[in-house]
Amino acid sequence: MSTSTDRMSRPSAPPSIPIAVATPVDVEADERDAANEAAAAEARERGTEMIRDHLDSHLTLNPGSSYVTWIAALHPENATVAIDPRFLTPGNPWLTVYQEGKYDLRKGEESAVVTVDAAAEDSGAPLSGVTEEPDSAYGGFMDLVLGFTILILAISVAFSVELIGLYCYASAVVCFKIFKACSDPRVSTLTALPFAICWLLYHVFRFLDVMLLFVSVMMVEVVAGINFLVCSLFSLDRQVGRSAHQRTRRFAHLTRWAFRRRFEWEPKRSTCGCRKCGEAVELVTTPYGDGEEKAPVPATVAHIPEKEELYDS
Repeated sequence: MSTSTDRMSRPSAPPSIPIAVATPVDVEADERDAANEAAAAEARERGTEMIRDHLDSHLTLNPGSSYVTWIAALHPENATVAIDPRFLTPGNPWLTVYQEGKYDLRKGEESAVVTVDAAAEDSGAPLSGVTEEPDSAYGGFMDLVLGFTILILAISVAFSVELIGLYCYASAVVCFKIFKACSDPRVSTLTALPFAICWLLYHVFRFLDVMLLFVSVMMVEVVAGINFLVCSLFSLDRQVGRSAHQRTRRFAHLTRWAFRRRFEWEPKRSTCGCRKCGEAVELVTTPYGDGEEKAPVPATVAHIPEKEELYDS
């Protein structure tokens, strides 16, 4: 009993109070950790830039490439490439960069198309006028064979018609010389009939020569149009037909020019039988016998077609 009384009368010990003790903190270690984290972030950024550069180069060389083929291109030494599943994890840097690069490439192509179309509309000229189309184009075997067959046909037509035209021109020259001889020094009773016949035939042959030139041009144009249709249908390409059309016209016109070049004959060969505006008209006086002179006779200087006028490319 006394023992319990002594315990109750004895004062209790004071409670313990925590005391703050200053301990040294390694500030340099924290700075090094922050610097290491910054260096690691910078290294990751540089790595991402390298991935992006590689993707840009790959998409430029392979516009239709997919993500799997891009990853496979990183391992050309392997015949069969198995893509690591981690590459397909959403949010991984390779997949993220690929999606960004693919989107940027498509956006750039659309912007380029819009820019070109806008520039063409602003200039008021068609886009085909900016880049010149090739002069010659060939398709398959059938259109090539048919095109050159029709080309030979056009050359044959031009050659045949121009050969007849050359005969008419030569006949006109002969008639011209005959009626000139019949009228030198003047038309008499004996030379009146041959003079009239040759004069009439001369103008008929000159007219036929001009008409044959017109017929030759029209026939060649028709054959060239047929060549355009045939080559366009068999090659399924309008440019091939256009090339065949121009080739047909060019070779036929070269054939025509070879027949209608300058000759040393009189009268000179003309295209339409009339002079151009502003062309000089000479007045020729034919002397009579005993020193008398006839009235001035107008002589028209016929126009000689140049090569550029006959060659229509």
